[in-house]
Amino acid sequence: CAERVLIAVGAHPAVPDCPGAEHGITSNEAFHLDAIPKRVLIAGAGYIANEFAGIFHQLGAHVIIMNRTQDILRGYDLSIRDRLLQISLMKGLEFRFDAAFQGIEKNDDGCLTVSMANHEPVTVDLVMFATGRVPNTSALGLDAAGVELDSKGAIVVDEDNRSTCPSIYAIGDVTNRVQLTPIAIREGQAFADTIYGNKPTRVDYTNIPSAVFSHPPLAGVGLTESEAKQTLGSIRVYSSDFRPMKNVLANRNERALYKMVCDGETGKIVGLHMIGPDVPEILQAAAIAVKAGLTKDQFDETVALHPTMAEELVLMR
Repeated sequence: CAERVLIAVGAHPAVPDCPGAEHGITSNEAFHLDAIPKRVLIAGAGYIANEFAGIFHQLGAHVIIMNRTQDILRGYDLSIRDRLLQISLMKGLEFRFDAAFQGIEKNDDGCLTVSMANHEPVTVDLVMFATGRVPNTSALGLDAAGVELDSKGAIVVDEDNRSTCPSIYAIGDVTNRVQLTPIAIREGQAFADTIYGNKPTRVDYTNIPSAVFSHPPLAGVGLTESEAKQTLGSIRVYSSDFRPMKNVLANRNERALYKMVCDGETGKIVGLHMIGPDVPEILQAAAIAVKAGLTKDQFDETVALHPTMAEELVLMR
C-alpha cells in the first residue's frame, strides 16, 4: 500500500450533449485530418476556439465560431478581446453568438448540417468542439477513497495540493484551478519540495502571464481594467494603439493595442494587456516587472529600444 498517491491525470476536451455530437471532433483529432475542410464550425470562444479559428482561416477555410454567450475569451481585458473580434470579422471569420447546439446531422454527401438556437442552420464540412476541458476523474473510484470532487468533477485540494483524503494529493488540470502547463509543472515541483524536499512550498497564483496564440496573438498579466476598478477603486489606464512596422510594410491595416493598468495612488502596474504580433514573447519579460511590483515611472525611466514594438511599453501616455 502506497504511503501517498499523487493524481496528475489531466483533463480531456468536453463534448456537448446534443444529437449528432459523434460527428464532431475536438482539438485532439484536429491534427490528424486528411485534408483542410472548406467550411469549419468551431463551438466555443475560449483560447482553443480562437487559436484553431486562426489556424483554419490561415489555411484557407471559411470559419464560423458559435458561442452560447456573447463573450469571447472571458478573463482577458475587454479592449483586447474587442480588438481581436474586430480583426477577425475584418478577415472574414463569422461569429454566431447566443447560439446553443440543437443538433448535428450528417448529410448523404458527408457534409454536416448544424442547427442552433437563435440562428439559421448552417452546413459545413467539419464541426470542432472547443468548449472547455473536463477533469479525468470519472473512472478513478475517488468517492470510495473519500476524495471530494467539485461540480465539474475536479478534485478539491488545499494550498498544499492535498485532497480531502489525507494521503491523496492532486496537481494540474485534474484540480481545475489554472489550466496551464507551467502551472501544473510548478504544482508538481511544490508537491515534491514540500513532501520530499523538506522545503515547504506553495504556488503563487497571482500575476500569472497567459497568452492566446490567435491571429494576431494576445497576452495579459495581472488585473484587467474592470477587475482593477472593482478591486482598487482608483486606477489609471495608459494605452498605445499603433500599426506595427511589419504590418505597414505588408500593407496590412491591422493595429496593435497595448494597455497598462496602474494603481491610481501608487502608480504600481497591476495589469498589462496586449494584442499584436509577437506579444506573448514581449509579455514574458514584461510580466517579471509586473510580478516585481514596478511602477509606471520605473518603466518610463527605461530608455526605449528603437525600432521595436516593445518600446511602446515605455512610451505610453
